[in-house]
Amino acid sequence: MTHITFLTLVFFTLNLNTVMNKENLDLLKNILRGLEFADDPNLFKQLDDNIWQGLPKFLLSTEAHFDEFTTLEGLLYFHRSDKADRHILAKYDCSLIYGATPLKSRTNTFFINNDEGVSFKEAFNLLQGRSVYKHLASPTEGRYYVWIKLDFDKRDDHSNYMIRKYRTEYGFELEKVLRHYPIQELTDETTKATLLKALERGDLHPVTFVKTRKTEHMLIEANPAFKTINIYPAVESFKPVKITPKTRYDH
Repeated sequence: MTHITFLTLVFFTLNLNTVMNKENLDLLKNILRGLEFADDPNLFKQLDDNIWQGLPKFLLSTEAHFDEFTTLEGLLYFHRSDKADRHILAKYDCSLIYGATPLKSRTNTFFINNDEGVSFKEAFNLLQGRSVYKHLASPTEGRYYVWIKLDFDKRDDHSNYMIRKYRTEYGFELEKVLRHYPIQELTDETTKATLLKALERGDLHPVTFVKTRKTEHMLIEANPAFKTINIYPAVESFKPVKITPKTRYDH
């Protein structure tokens, strides 16, 4: 091999690696955005640095504040996959930290399969005890929709909380349940879509209940286990006292 040919080969290899790294970075950033990690610009900088260093595997950390009482900490596990011929996000450890009441803090690992999984905000909602509506895949059943909820009384062999699943055949229809309540946001297609999306993500969402002589501001969350919604008063010093799932709101 001549000197010129060798230099050409080196240049080609370096250029190819640069293109592949950039494509890998762009893909990983899109995946992180889809998993709702986009609010931390430092996370993307960490990702840039580690990819360009060519490390076979690395960990990245991030945190978010979705309410005034807690901090959500994430530790993300990346490694180079021979099968995909690129770096992938394999899983992340998620810790919900209650600063004032540390005994309430919880940690769980969420796995990412084929670049899909529980988002950071969904992890926050699950660790707070709410349910999330997901589109999952199974080798035997294909893709299916299911409500999932963490069981804080049971753990698997990896010390993760067991997952309760409520599939379509279980009979919980969120939009149908919401029609039992005088929710103003259901009267407009845009606000209704926003409400459904928020509840499916596991959010505790503000709504307005319209009665004959007054309106009331409430917070609601989906409760697929009891085929209903939980309702809380939307007050400044919010303390969640659940209305019994079987209780119907007095129109």
